[in-house]
Amino acid sequence: MASTSATASPSSSPFLRLFLTLVLALWLRPAGAAPSAKDLAQKTIVAVSAPAFSPEEKRVLMNELGITVGSALDMGRAEAGIRSLVRKGRMQSVFLEAETEGSGIRLVLNGNRVRVLKGWDFEIDDDRLVRAIRQRLRWSEGMVFDSRHVESWRTEILNALSAAGYEAAQVRFDFEEEEGEPKPTTIRVRSILGAPTRISRIEWHGVPAELKAGLESRVKVKEGGILRRVDLEASQTEIETYLRDNGYPESKVVLQTAKDNENDGRRVSIKLSLGGKYLITFFGNEVYNDFALRSWIRTEQVGNDLGLRIRGVLEKKYREVGYAFVKVEVVQREVGASGAKLTEFRITEGPRVRLDSIKITSRDLIGNDAPIDVFESVEHGVLRSGFFWEEGLKETMVDFRAEIQRRGYLNPIISDPKWFFSEDKKGVRILFDLDLGRQTQMGSLEIVGLTAITQEEAGKILGFATGTPFNRETLLTGRRRFVEKLRSLGYLDVDVSPGEDQWVQFPVNKSVANLAITVKEGTQYRVGKITIQGQRRTKEEVIARELRVKEGDLLDPEKVRQSEEEISVLGLFNRVEVKDDTSTAEPGKRNLIVTVRESEPGLGEIGLGGLYEDPLFRLRAFGGIAYRNVMGLNHTISTRGELALPISRDKFIPFVEYGALLGYRAPYFLDLPFVFSAQVGLDSFQISAVGPKIQTRARIEGKIERKLSDHLTFLYRLYRIERSTIELLDDSAPDKTESIGSTGPGFIFDYRDDIFNPTKGSYHTLDLEFAHPALLSSDNIGYFMTIARNSFYVPLVGPFSMTVFGGLGYAQSVFGKGISANRLSTDLALGGQPSIRGFDLRGVVPQTASGGVPSKTAYWNARAELACMIFNNFSLAVFVDSGQIFPELTAGTQRTGLGGGFRYKTPVGPVVIDVAQGLGKSAGGARFYFTVGTL
Repeated sequence: MASTSATASPSSSPFLRLFLTLVLALWLRPAGAAPSAKDLAQKTIVAVSAPAFSPEEKRVLMNELGITVGSALDMGRAEAGIRSLVRKGRMQSVFLEAETEGSGIRLVLNGNRVRVLKGWDFEIDDDRLVRAIRQRLRWSEGMVFDSRHVESWRTEILNALSAAGYEAAQVRFDFEEEEGEPKPTTIRVRSILGAPTRISRIEWHGVPAELKAGLESRVKVKEGGILRRVDLEASQTEIETYLRDNGYPESKVVLQTAKDNENDGRRVSIKLSLGGKYLITFFGNEVYNDFALRSWIRTEQVGNDLGLRIRGVLEKKYREVGYAFVKVEVVQREVGASGAKLTEFRITEGPRVRLDSIKITSRDLIGNDAPIDVFESVEHGVLRSGFFWEEGLKETMVDFRAEIQRRGYLNPIISDPKWFFSEDKKGVRILFDLDLGRQTQMGSLEIVGLTAITQEEAGKILGFATGTPFNRETLLTGRRRFVEKLRSLGYLDVDVSPGEDQWVQFPVNKSVANLAITVKEGTQYRVGKITIQGQRRTKEEVIARELRVKEGDLLDPEKVRQSEEEISVLGLFNRVEVKDDTSTAEPGKRNLIVTVRESEPGLGEIGLGGLYEDPLFRLRAFGGIAYRNVMGLNHTISTRGELALPISRDKFIPFVEYGALLGYRAPYFLDLPFVFSAQVGLDSFQISAVGPKIQTRARIEGKIERKLSDHLTFLYRLYRIERSTIELLDDSAPDKTESIGSTGPGFIFDYRDDIFNPTKGSYHTLDLEFAHPALLSSDNIGYFMTIARNSFYVPLVGPFSMTVFGGLGYAQSVFGKGISANRLSTDLALGGQPSIRGFDLRGVVPQTASGGVPSKTAYWNARAELACMIFNNFSLAVFVDSGQIFPELTAGTQRTGLGGGFRYKTPVGPVVIDVAQGLGKSAGGARFYFTVGTL
């Protein structure tokens, strides 16, 4: 066998140094002595095969290596060709095999192509698995990859699937290559998940009987459930937390899994080593109760210095709120026959030190501000509340120096602060010196090579103004905005030099700062052809109208990103990717390729829930189906049904509540830029506990809506006609039947961080309604009504949070007509869980002194709730509800209810248990409320 090799110099190309290995090997396989390279060169090439390459790639390789069937092999030309392929970044390795065939030779070309990773496409239906896989993969767009990367990715994907319970999963990669050198490649991942691994049994070891029930309630794995690694990890954390909270900080927990030889599945073994039991007590604490102190040390881990570390935590917490002289003494001893370790923390809180004064000795102002004003503007922590905190003072001094430098004083001299306590140690004076030094101002700005915008506009974007104080942070932010501005104008290859460390030039005395930069704008790109691919049902126009760039526009990367987001928001696709492509674009243009993968358009839901409001318990059920992409136009048709069975002590089911709704939603209806929706509904529900009153209603409604911003939505009810009957079950009054034809606008402002369990932000709605016989209302109905509802979610200190609701309503009859009895009994009434807990459901109705229907009315309703998170998703709450109705706009009676309860967060909303007591003679006794799975 004869062989020779040629390798490119490692220094010839950075690309080569990092990624490529070149191998040229020639094998001759006939029996006998191996011929020399000279012998090979004298033989004719009779055939060439390339099993690893396409016909076109084979043709390119033969051309580069100088290989022609019917000619002799030129070894020098082949080696030069391989070097050329390496320099062009087209091949990672090349293997050339030579086999004798008669009097000639047959060549076999093998090797690895250089690919760059464009992205991933997962053909896995479970989005949770896809997210878990993506978190494990290490990659970046445009990276060069080879078979080693592929095998590493395959291992990570299998590990992710195994962690999710699919230990027998199989994975296949398909490579979708595009034109270009090196080839942009999308890796399509196909997986056969197989049956998930299930838990056959759970075994406990070393668990005392008195702890077992509590421990079992905290594990996240169940017998018969899927074995997921995340559940095992969460179980271990929960067990460790439970043991620490119960006095076993030395405990160790080991969770292991093994194949169950007796059953099909895996056996989970939980082994505990409890160690010593610690009992912790506190003495001398008056400012904070034992519960608060325990919450501070709950996360502490055990060790030989456990008591000392807990002491450090306690002293730090006290000092943060002004108790500068706090001392904590630790006493430990064993108690009882079991040898439990009692740790006593004897706390001497000392006086709370108020901040009497802060004096800064300085001859100069900081710009136009006194030094003390600047200090107070950046001060944070307990000092702001008027109490002394040493660590907070040190942090403030750092921020104070940074603020001075932001105002152009680059080298201030600030002495360490000194503090002097009063004789009773309840007050402190703080003193330090300040020498500002010279202020540096903006000097000149020189930009070379800029043609896209004016120098004046560039200066504004950079935040540069001659004579203003030099602020490095402002300029760096402006530099990034400047580059983004040029890129938004199509200059994608723009280069700004020198770097951030050298573009500012100071004279000797640093009195001014001059900026000098050179801009190489490069080619200005416009959008070429836009190609949309991957959709199956969806019409191309549905995707195209969400694009924020059109053919011929300047290519703005930010608008391309926004286009990707807008298409994703449609909810029709589980993959959206917008990429630019230069391989087939005209000069000065970049084509855009929009790739989507559709989700299944059908949706279904079903659920159960319960609601107790004295004296009724409602068992609720609902179900619904929807199809989201009718005719490929992103139109949705849906239907939903609800059923509630109220159960009382007096009568098992006194009435039945139900609801049915058929809806159609059409974005860009008739090519107009809004969403049109229509609904047909029929429902029957309790509107008041008096009687009780039941309303049965049939309605047809059409409205348009448009999202004006991320937080603001405008809607207009084009027309709604409803016919309703109000019935009293005790037959104390005749049924009231009426028709309401109405129209009116509305607004929604949504600033919540979570629509199901918000923790901060606010939510506001404003609805206006006009009804009249001309709109097919009953002859006696004509009114104007507006209702505003506002909810605020405010996180407080530590585990505390507050929710505040404020509602206002107003209605007035018009044109000699009256307000609908329907609206007076529902939207304009107060009482019960929706408004004032502690009173009958909608028991406070607008009416005149004689019991008649008012011609105008208004109300206010306010609710405030303070909640404290106890552990995990469980919290305690206290609340106050209040409201007042003004019939004929005269003073009405204010109703107020007080109460408290429990909350438990779930993915679809909280479970609520409340007890409320209304104030006043009309309230009656305390009322109990329970809600779970609210519909």
